[in-house]
Amino acid sequence: EQALQVAQTMGLAEAGGAGTVLYYDLEAYDGEDSACVEAARAFVAGWMQRIQQSNSYAGLYALACNPPIARYGDLAPAPDAVWFAAWTRQSYDPAVTVNDLPASCLPPALWNQSQRIRQYAGSHDETWGGVTLEIDSNVLDGIVADLAGVVEPPVTVIVETPQLSPAYDTDDPCASGWHRYTNVRGQPAYLSPAQPLGGTVPPLNYAIWQPTLPVTGTWRIEALIPSHGTVEWPCLNQTLSADTRGARYTVYGLDGAATSVQDQLPLNDDWLRLGSFQLAAGDGGQVYLDAAVADAPVHVSFSAMRFTLEFEGVLPERLYLPHVRR
Repeated sequence: EQALQVAQTMGLAEAGGAGTVLYYDLEAYDGEDSACVEAARAFVAGWMQRIQQSNSYAGLYALACNPPIARYGDLAPAPDAVWFAAWTRQSYDPAVTVNDLPASCLPPALWNQSQRIRQYAGSHDETWGGVTLEIDSNVLDGIVADLAGVVEPPVTVIVETPQLSPAYDTDDPCASGWHRYTNVRGQPAYLSPAQPLGGTVPPLNYAIWQPTLPVTGTWRIEALIPSHGTVEWPCLNQTLSADTRGARYTVYGLDGAATSVQDQLPLNDDWLRLGSFQLAAGDGGQVYLDAAVADAPVHVSFSAMRFTLEFEGVLPERLYLPHVRR
């Protein structure tokens, strides 16, 4: 089930896992232990059955000869294809084929309809185009998935940390008004104590997210609201734990500026949808958020911002689809 889900998430398969080739990596096991052999055969048979039920091809990766991969040829159902390790070379060799193996390992009659991939060299360095990589070498005469109906994953751009003003002061967080911590993505996240709407003293804390987008289109924008504990602000004589219910995000795109007021409070390590907006390719669009809210004393949360492409190109009519909570 995990393999099918991952294949779908990566855009390699259709809904339900259909339309791809999935190989189970069996690796080495005790081929002299009959109980171990039967357990491996039973597991592989179950894997094949489930993958084939999803309308994908089910493959098996295993050693070619010790123990022999041929023992899986009589399973019901049998693997649709095999990927076997038979290390007979030290590095790349264009003359290697998938066929020159002892019949006791892989008889010519098994998986002979373009159903084989052979790993013929183990870990070694190769240089291609001036880049050296540590790789295994393979020769392929395997089945190819029919991906005609596969929906590619959406184009997504994530700005992990915004541009802050004033800049975060490592030595004196109170001086800049930012509390920094690590979010669920392992990236810096920031909290600012709420400031009064319309206030200018002290200087207003704000942040800007400016993505570099590959295409012009309608982009769904979401803000990550990380979980956090209570924060002491001795310079303000405050102890705060909750996030604001009235964060005022302003998106600057092809339709000008649009403000979306959002409730950050109920979210912990989740994405808050701001809406869908038309943004141009490049870095001309941006999202702005400041610490001015109406429900102080609270925190305003500043973390990652995610941009997901919904429609490419400019729509015939200008479209602004804010997801507003008031």
